[in-house]
Formats: sequence, C-alpha cells, structure tokens
Amino acid sequence: NDAVEYWEIYAKIFYIKQENADDIPTLCVKSLGSDGMTRDQCLVEGIEDMQIEFGVDTNGDAVPNTYTPDPNDVSVAVTARIYLLVRSLGELVGTQNANDKTYQLGLDAGTITTASDGYLRQIFSTTVLVRNSILPAT
Repeated sequence: NDAVEYWEIYAKIFYIKQENADDIPTLCVKSLGSDGMTRDQCLVEGIEDMQIEFGVDTNGDAVPNTYTPDPNDVSVAVTARIYLLVRSLGELVGTQNANDKTYQLGLDAGTITTASDGYLRQIFSTTVLVRNSILPAT
C-alpha cells in the first residue's frame, strides 16, 4: 500500500497578557506557522485567569473517570474543562470589596485571590471533547 496520509497540525499557545496601555488583562494566542510562532493575536479583554483540567479515561471506554490539570499521559485525555476568571474592563461604582475575594477555578487548580478593588468578576466554564484523542486501530 503506497497511500500516505498527511495530517495538518495546528499548534496554538493561549496566555494572559497584562501589558497594554490600559492595564487590562487580555486573553491572547500565538499560532505555529511555516515560519515559526506568529505574532500575538489578542482575543478577549478582561480575562484575568484561565485554568484547564483534562478528563482522563482510565478504563478505555472513552469516558472521563477523573479530572486533573496535569495528566501523566495526555493521550488518555478525552475532555477538557476550561475555566475563565473574567473581570470588568473598568471599575464599577458600588462593587468595592471590603476584603480580598477568593475564586476556585477547577477541582485541583487551587484558588485565585484578587485584590480589594472595584472590578466585577465572574467565573465561566465549559467542558469540551478533545478531538482525535482516540485514534482508530490500524
């Protein structure tokens, strides 16, 4: 059999950028291209933190049995839970916290403590299927 299959690879690095003129944390991405990593492409302002937990299939049935932010073997990850801590772009009157506030982003990610300030914050999360995590038998 002389047939050869070619698979295109998409590699992206997502990160929180804090260095802009307004000091607004921003979710950005770098992509792998033929000439190396491309320049920054910023996606959403107001993202203060992002955590990911992987759903690991421990018994081979393609269903996650446990979630962890750092799996020993990524090839057994079948889902990903993505958590975002989103902050308002400007301070809002009446939202001044008397004390620092703590947010839990995921099961094992630990807690994030934010300063007493006038920003409104909220956690958003979703669970997505990890595509091509289980390849067909040859």
